[in-house]
Amino acid sequence: MISIRVLTIASAVMLPVTPTLAQAHNMTVVAEVRPEQTDRVQVHAFFDDTTDASEARVRVRDGEGKEVAIGATDAKGLWSFPRPRPGKYTIRVEYVGHDRELILELPDDTSPAFLSTRQPSVILGLAIGLILLLGGSYALRWRRAR
Repeated sequence: MISIRVLTIASAVMLPVTPTLAQAHNMTVVAEVRPEQTDRVQVHAFFDDTTDASEARVRVRDGEGKEVAIGATDAKGLWSFPRPRPGKYTIRVEYVGHDRELILELPDDTSPAFLSTRQPSVILGLAIGLILLLGGSYALRWRRAR
């Protein structure tokens, strides 16, 4: 039988590695150069529940940290800017307590490109956290029984 003390200790040890539900939803940012419009980079910001991040602030910096473009998403969470010359660019999107950053590498002036900040689902994170918690608890119980 697992004692309350063992479960309490296991919970305290495993709690920092379990995901939290404090963050209601994640923001995803997608940046792409579409094949039909290779002269612009389109940014789309939205949440897990498919709500668009309207009026999110967007900043684009080049590899040296110089600001290349700045703007805000529209009501559909979309914003675009003229395609800069080939290189690596950091796209940062900020929206009321959420911020995401991604690196977009543009190889040449004609290639389409696609990049997303999609993160693992909360359910997957909770499942992994629960497995770690139960596994840690079992390991402590097994060690104590020896």
